[in-house]
Amino acid sequence: MYYNSIAWELKSQTAGDAFMQCANIHAEKGESHNAYYVYHNAVTCFLNVDPLMAIEALRKAALLNRGNSTDERIAQIYKRYCNDLNKASEHYELASVNHEGRVTLVLISVQLVKKGLSTMEYYNLRYYMTATVLCKLCFDLAVGKKYLLAYADEYPLFGFTENCNLLKKLVDALEKKDTSAFDSALFAYQSFNVVDWWTEGLLRKLRAALTAN
Repeated sequence: MYYNSIAWELKSQTAGDAFMQCANIHAEKGESHNAYYVYHNAVTCFLNVDPLMAIEALRKAALLNRGNSTDERIAQIYKRYCNDLNKASEHYELASVNHEGRVTLVLISVQLVKKGLSTMEYYNLRYYMTATVLCKLCFDLAVGKKYLLAYADEYPLFGFTENCNLLKKLVDALEKKDTSAFDSALFAYQSFNVVDWWTEGLLRKLRAALTAN
């Protein structure tokens, strides 16, 4: 049994070393995706025979995928396989900070989107962009679509609005000459939004052109 244990450890160590060498070669060649997963294979082999090398493999993998924090996993290895509570505590704290940082970034992004939409409403930009696209569509579908895509690209927040979503559906319906899709998109929009008489006139003109075609 003792000899079997030694043989198993030697095999695990040898396999771990081989995976590390292979991963290093992938990394040197710029094959980050392959290197990342091979480093994790090395981690599995090293865990019970050389936990510090397992941690080293994890750190190298983390450098290839910076969006994926490994501090919690490293903390678990220090605690379970190295019995080093101080190091485990350090990395649990780092994991907590990284998690809070990601949550904070998400919250900041949400606040920026809300602020941008509020600014758009204040200056009535959404209305003017919508009106411009509708006018262009009434005279030339290709030009109207070009304006819509330009606005969505120039003002990314416009792409979040119901108006932009409606315009995209209308353009798609016009291109496919699909009156049912046109009516469905407009009905869904009007169920939650008030359409002024001028915009309604443009929409009727588009609908009439669709029927005529």
